[in-house]
Amino acid sequence: MRERAFLARLPELPGRRFVLLARDAARRFGPRTVYDALRAVARDEGRTAGAVTEIWLGVEGLAVRPDLVAALARESGLDVLAPIGRLAFASGSAVFACGDVGDRGWWRSAAGAGPEPDRWRFPPRAWEHGMPDGVLTAPEATVSPVMAGVVVRGGGTPPVGSGDLAFHVVGDEHAVRIIVDEPCPAPESVAALLADLPGDRAPVVVALARGAAEPRWLDALQAAAGGSPLVAPAPSLVAADGEVRTVVLGAAQRELFDPFPTTVRVRAGGGQEVVTAAAPPPGWASAGPAAYAPEAPGANGVRAHVVASGLVLTRWPAPPPSRERRFDPTGWTLEIGRPGELVDPVLTRAATGLLDGLTPARRAAAHVRTSGRPLADPEENAEARRSPAPEPLPVSEPVSEPVPVPETAAVPGPALPPSPSPVPTSTSGPGPVTEPVAAATAAPDVPEPDPEPAAPVSEERVPDTALQVVDRDSTAAERTRFAAASGEQFTEALATVNAAMATWPALRGGDEGRAKADLAAVCLYLDGREGTRASVVDDAVRRGREGVVDGHLPCLVSGLRRLPVHRRPVLRQGVEEVGPEQGAPGRLLGEPGFLTASADLDVTVADARYDVLIMPATARRTAELVGGGPVAEAVFPAGSRYRTLGMRTREDALADGELAAPRIALLLRELSPDEDPSTAEELDVRDRVALGRLERALAGRRRTAVRVVSEPAVVARLTRRIPLVGLDDAAAGPRATGRNGSTAAAVADAAR
Repeated sequence: MRERAFLARLPELPGRRFVLLARDAARRFGPRTVYDALRAVARDEGRTAGAVTEIWLGVEGLAVRPDLVAALARESGLDVLAPIGRLAFASGSAVFACGDVGDRGWWRSAAGAGPEPDRWRFPPRAWEHGMPDGVLTAPEATVSPVMAGVVVRGGGTPPVGSGDLAFHVVGDEHAVRIIVDEPCPAPESVAALLADLPGDRAPVVVALARGAAEPRWLDALQAAAGGSPLVAPAPSLVAADGEVRTVVLGAAQRELFDPFPTTVRVRAGGGQEVVTAAAPPPGWASAGPAAYAPEAPGANGVRAHVVASGLVLTRWPAPPPSRERRFDPTGWTLEIGRPGELVDPVLTRAATGLLDGLTPARRAAAHVRTSGRPLADPEENAEARRSPAPEPLPVSEPVSEPVPVPETAAVPGPALPPSPSPVPTSTSGPGPVTEPVAAATAAPDVPEPDPEPAAPVSEERVPDTALQVVDRDSTAAERTRFAAASGEQFTEALATVNAAMATWPALRGGDEGRAKADLAAVCLYLDGREGTRASVVDDAVRRGREGVVDGHLPCLVSGLRRLPVHRRPVLRQGVEEVGPEQGAPGRLLGEPGFLTASADLDVTVADARYDVLIMPATARRTAELVGGGPVAEAVFPAGSRYRTLGMRTREDALADGELAAPRIALLLRELSPDEDPSTAEELDVRDRVALGRLERALAGRRRTAVRVVSEPAVVARLTRRIPLVGLDDAAAGPRATGRNGSTAAAVADAAR
């Protein structure tokens, strides 16, 4: 059983007991049965004569019933801690609970009193109680609590569950981690956090974003923070079996290689000093905090010193930190000898043996450089007369493409919403399509051909031929093709993007040039023509095609990732009668394309027959990019799925001629990308929490005067019917999710 395996790896703490609810228990047995079982467990633990003083109940949303938590504490005589929000899991690391707005998610009831916010994690960290009570902020960045500390991004989505890699960075009891993730924030934003976070030891900056390991970024961090900040240039991730693996991640979170330095101290002037190092490679043993010695006899004092740039193979002491030996996220350097040192057969044999023992990915990422003095005369060294001539040393060039390695980082347990954007599947190729698409390469002055007529698509079922769009960042080639193919439209959209970036600098995401093309793609989706508008893009996705304008779809996906997540109820409407299946509780709906909704709840279209209120998980807010329109819109990523929670019919009479919301409202909850789809009518904890928020939003909407939206493009986006997901598709479970790449794919697979 997955829950038992997870609990077996969770550290045991004196006086504390952790109880985890099996993922299907609430749905199978109902709240009354679950509560009785928890009461029995708490009562039994309370009879253990002081051996247990507090009990942690891993039941999602339990603290929203403070009376139940207080009753459990009163009856058992124990401190009872319960989560008010969702739970996220990392094998051998922690159980994390977070409220809807980032507040501490574990609430404590002592002596039967009402529960109060306590902390985020089990096991507790020593630095947690020193954390600020409110949500941490940094200039032009998004900061959110995670397992190991906080994650900071230059905008975009806060992490929401186990599928996000930031949740699987290894934590520490005494030192909080500042995890720098994509989009990479400015160094000054991270420097602002360094002084604010507590702990017995200095915080450690973890470079989950590739740009945060670049020497220039680290130099700017040191200059902004002062002192000598500690940096982990590659994240250490917790695998499914509890093993910790440190790996450099490349584009789209693909694994590149395992680095030798694991923590460095960034000095003023650009030097990087290694503080901790990885385990020795095969055939070598530890020879100090940052050095390895060959296990084979006859090494004659050879040492491999770990430096920020990789390894220095020498008989001399370790070289001091310098600007010449700094961490490189694209590869590492094996330096043979130091200037003036004789490179004899012993050193070259040691270098060859070291490289031969490495994994293919680690070896392919190596740059080999000889800094010592080559052996010119064998008589120059007596050792040379006793040693056979060495084989030629392999020298590899720096790798330009990520090297695929086995998928190892994974997490168990009942995972919750992962990564910011849902993706129906993952592919190893660079593009978001499963079949070639003809590029629209016509010159700007040549009229673009009209898209071919759409094949009839059922409004009742998600078509089997729909394209499965991959969630990832766009490539430079795709952005170039999109700019050329969209021509004048692209130029017009850039004016909107430039104005938005001036008002909202976080939209730049650390790379303004790359962000402009992605955000222009979003602008054209919402207000484009000639193949870029929403109706054309979504129809193409439903037919299994990328679209008309070359490069638009991947840039659109990438652009949505740059926008902030919208976490409040949103509104769509139906202009046809709601079908009986569509409104049945537990029924699953889905949209292979993108789905747009109104963040404003005081609007209606002229012919609306019913409202559709959705509690989102991954929708992106567009107001920062294209504000000033008839409605503030939110866009759900392609492949989103929804669970029907019920219908509500308004009973009170309306005055003649009164403009009001429709009488019928369909209430939906967006499923997280890795969530097991359930067609059961009985609602689970997440359903009930979402239903409560939707009902409050609906009540407020029905008390408010509404205004009519008549712009045809907006009306079309807000009223397209969401098709049903077939029962066979629902039984198959969630589709593969996560950022493209081996580590992220493994996290998503295990999170299911």
